Amino acid sequence: DGLAASIHWTDTAYPWHVNDGAELFVVLAGTVDMHWRRPGGEAKVATLGTGDAWSGEPGLEHRAVPHGEARVLVVEASFGDTLVDAG
Repeated sequence: DGLAASIHWTDTAYPWHVNDGAELFVVLAGTVDMHWRRPGGEAKVATLGTGDAWSGEPGLEHRAVPHGEARVLVVEASFGDTLVDAG
């Protein structure tokens, strides 16, 4: 209840953003670098391949950067997220 699931095709980086709830990010095809950081902290990066998943807690700044084309499944709270910056 209150969750939204969507499949995305992407070949461009997502902007840094924060979700109001937890997020599950699953790579269905391709390779994606998932970047995350705590506010004011240093960014960490994990490279995700087909079948890999990443979960982020509410309030964690993060962005996905695909290597070429990727298809991903995103499950998150349906009440939105907040843009941190466009870079």
